[in-house]
Amino acid sequence: MKNDRIPYLKLLPIILIVILFYKSVNSLDVIKRYIDIIIGILVPLIWAMAIAYIIHPLVSFIETKANRSRNFSIFIVYIVLTGIIVAFAIVVIPRIVVSITELIEGLPRFIVDLEVYLTKWLHRLTEYSFSKYIEFETVNEYISQISGIFDKVIFTALNSILGVSTGIFKFIIGFVISIYILKDKEAFGKGFRKFFYAKFTKENADKILEFFKDSDIIFSRYIVGKLIDSIIIGIIALLGFAILKTPYPMLLALIIGVTNMIPYFGPFIGAVPVVVIILFFNPMLALWVTVFIFLLQQLDAYVIGPKILGKSLGLSPFWIVIAILIGGGLFGIIGMLIGVPIMAIIRNMVIKHIDSELTKKELLIK
Repeated sequence: MKNDRIPYLKLLPIILIVILFYKSVNSLDVIKRYIDIIIGILVPLIWAMAIAYIIHPLVSFIETKANRSRNFSIFIVYIVLTGIIVAFAIVVIPRIVVSITELIEGLPRFIVDLEVYLTKWLHRLTEYSFSKYIEFETVNEYISQISGIFDKVIFTALNSILGVSTGIFKFIIGFVISIYILKDKEAFGKGFRKFFYAKFTKENADKILEFFKDSDIIFSRYIVGKLIDSIIIGIIALLGFAILKTPYPMLLALIIGVTNMIPYFGPFIGAVPVVVIILFFNPMLALWVTVFIFLLQQLDAYVIGPKILGKSLGLSPFWIVIAILIGGGLFGIIGMLIGVPIMAIIRNMVIKHIDSELTKKELLIK
């Protein structure tokens, strides 16, 4: 009798999993709230790992090429980096803050001017046969909706500015922690290797470590390369905006440089707010800026980008677009940035698995 009941006990874990899954689905808001709290606490550590990851190639370069100690290499890199950050904070940030402040303060005036312009333009249409297709009550509703959208933009921008101070504080903490991560990099690596060999067979541990090694190569080439590419594009954009005498050239160049980190869609995402801002001041200038941004995108796509990034990812445009759409849908802007290298890692894993299976079957398919 006892043996007959044992099979039913095997269903107990499945039942528990179903109950937990049901409770989780019905408590998604609570789970999301706790996840946000945990991520908020871990932000300095995330910053630290990101900074250490980006700076590591420079530290290794000085350590190997100049034959210097790890501590000396870290000291030199962080002194230079701190100088760049301080110079950026003194020279660039105040101008950007002033530009954003002036833009926010002038936005209500821009909205009023836009309403007046649209109203005059629509009233002129009454002189032509188009007037019978236009309901001015509906037009006024659209203008009111536009005003409401811009009011929300102002509110969001103000909240973002207020949240910058907290982000800067977390960045500084992460900046300091990253020094210790780089200093003890070998110790961390050794600890992870010991853990994998202790918990898995040697064959599986080798595969896991190989996966991390390949992922590191893909991520470092892409992120660091894309960062350098975006800095160059931002500088060229700043020079171009200065020559065209646009308002807020530093702010507009920053938008172009930051959004350029996103492949394919980034240039378009950055171009839209830049052109809209300039439209408020000078529609003809906005046209010239549109032409300039288009030429800059072509320069990046066919000259600067290939020179820096090359074909290190090995992804076709189709898979890059899919990676951006999935990453952006799940994690927003950050997902659009990291979705491409993650897709490259998945592709690398699939190719290696397929090649391994074909080798076992002694098949050679071209």
